[in-house]
Amino acid sequence: MAKATLLYHPSVDAKLALVTDCSDIAMGGVLQEISSDGPKPLGFFSKKLSPTQCKYSTYDRELLAVYSAIQHFRHLLEARVFTLYVDHKPNICVYAETGESYTETFKTIRFHITIHY
Repeated sequence: MAKATLLYHPSVDAKLALVTDCSDIAMGGVLQEISSDGPKPLGFFSKKLSPTQCKYSTYDRELLAVYSAIQHFRHLLEARVFTLYVDHKPNICVYAETGESYTETFKTIRFHITIHY
């Protein structure tokens, strides 16, 4: 299962949720299908941070985790509305911020995202 890229294929009309998190040394995410039975995991993503990335601020590391998870699941998220769950409240305002290292890159993703803390 650790090497599985996709556990299930999502239903065409299912609501999707992407949950991301980042620590001092690694980042990860899970893509879930939201159904009446509760969330069902569709796939997982994790990656160790480089020594340079470990020095990033918490804001930048969390944003990197979001960006990387979206890129990883891009083929399932494009042209779909999905909900993004983050545990770092300042990342909710990412679209309003300017001058941060990942903000411009994050804006170019162009997905239909609802962000929750």
